Amino acid sequence: MPKQFFATKLVVGLSLILLTACAKQAQPLATPVLATSTSLRGYPPPQTPLPPPPTTTPVSYPPIPTLTPFPSATFGPSPTPFPTYPPLPTLIPTVNPTELPGLLLSSLRLESLENFNGHSLQRVTGWEYGIRQTSNCRSYGWLNDTHILFDPIVGEEEGMGVAQFSQPIVINLNNEQMWLPPVADLRSCGLPLWSESLQQLISRDTQGAVIHNADGQVIQYFPAGFDLSLSPSGKSLLTSSTWRNLETGKTIELNDRPQAWMTVWTLDEARVFDCCYSLADATTGQYTNFSLGQLQLVGRDGGDLYARWVLSDTRVVFHWDFTENDKYGMIPLIDPSTQTYQDIRVLAQLGSETSCGFPEIAPNGNYLIVGCGLPMAQLPPNRSLSYLIDLRTFISRPLSNDLQFINWSPDSSFALLAVNYNSQEQNRTYNLLPISGGDLIPLSTSPTLAPVWSPSSSHLAYLTEDGKSLITLEVATRASRIILLPQPFLNAIWHPQSNALALLASDGSLWWVPDFNADHVEQLTPPLPTPRDIHWGPSGTHLAFVSGPDIYIVAVAPQ
Repeated sequence: MPKQFFATKLVVGLSLILLTACAKQAQPLATPVLATSTSLRGYPPPQTPLPPPPTTTPVSYPPIPTLTPFPSATFGPSPTPFPTYPPLPTLIPTVNPTELPGLLLSSLRLESLENFNGHSLQRVTGWEYGIRQTSNCRSYGWLNDTHILFDPIVGEEEGMGVAQFSQPIVINLNNEQMWLPPVADLRSCGLPLWSESLQQLISRDTQGAVIHNADGQVIQYFPAGFDLSLSPSGKSLLTSSTWRNLETGKTIELNDRPQAWMTVWTLDEARVFDCCYSLADATTGQYTNFSLGQLQLVGRDGGDLYARWVLSDTRVVFHWDFTENDKYGMIPLIDPSTQTYQDIRVLAQLGSETSCGFPEIAPNGNYLIVGCGLPMAQLPPNRSLSYLIDLRTFISRPLSNDLQFINWSPDSSFALLAVNYNSQEQNRTYNLLPISGGDLIPLSTSPTLAPVWSPSSSHLAYLTEDGKSLITLEVATRASRIILLPQPFLNAIWHPQSNALALLASDGSLWWVPDFNADHVEQLTPPLPTPRDIHWGPSGTHLAFVSGPDIYIVAVAPQ
């Protein structure tokens, strides 16, 4: 599956639910900041001149608070206890946005550290304020094996919590060069977008969209509205009312499509569904905005709002809860082509008085698991209020009340369910639910830390309650292997090819299991303060993670 850095889930509060999409006129193009470590470069002239832009007022940002620096981490012999960083301070004066490029490029650097246990280490360091770390925003991401896109914090703002400001930067790990993609709003965290298939980075400033290669060379630019949506393949881009094929340059104008705040692509990438509610079709060039009567999203603070095409891209289901005529708890199955919907509760014979919400939709779009309830007076003894529903037949399977949904296997063959959750110890016991039928499959008889699926869905890996044993389960055969670990560990991260694992130890060191069929683990780094956001590079030759204000990159193959 190609990787793009774009929001697939929206963390939505009450105010966002009540907003309606409104059209925003695209502003003319200006020269974005495009920098190497030594110079700034502007755009080359376009091959086909754009019409002369009207005069516009330059964009201005609200003040961006200046933060108190982190101290830098240093390697030393057996740091026990390892150094700690203070929490990010709360906001005071401001970094001038016009000074940011120079400040960032003069401060940031790529350091080569002393090899550890035969593994080379690099560190992106020098920006004392750290890397963005809010839960719904990217801190950094691999573009390819030699380039990383990361978001240094350039300020904070207090409102409903603390909002972080950041300026995206791309670094080339081979030649240490950095450049700054243009950005329209330092508070935004959904851009730039990365097309792995085309190796192109899509950004926007206040005046248009810009496409670069990974080293910052401009490929093309064009006027665009404020909302950009990249297709899952990375080959099509929706910019307000223009559907653009990034391979051929062909564009399709959609009639009167306003700004959208959630866009869901079909698998063939020929249609998109916008909330709430509309359908754009690239094959006809038509955009249709429609109403679904009294069907409304429930306003709430918190929760992950997203929608997914289901049943071979013919219907849409939301991961959220709804009201209809002021009655709470229906599960709408929306048909955008006919601008109608049906109630899954009724189709699955759960009853219209049953109140359901937040259905968990399988990746293949054929199943969902949902928790439901009844008015207290109607609740029969021992009635199960969770269901597995087959959307192709609407046959429902009741599930025990004490089971809590965790996630789906990537291939939709199993659902991982938890029981006996211990909030103090953050552990549980887990079961696998075979979607094809059959009894629950217990993973262990004692509490474990959260299991993780391999990308291929062939294996699950999990740590025992004390973190001192790693268990891998081959799902097809139910065969498991136990690897005894030299110290307590906190979590495991699968290799992209599903043939190895990275492990984070409780002391902050990073390890790996080169072959989970062998009883062998190898330490990759010394202990470091609270490592987070651990990600394999695309080919699996390197791992990157954030510790304190820095990004570390370790080669898993000994150097």
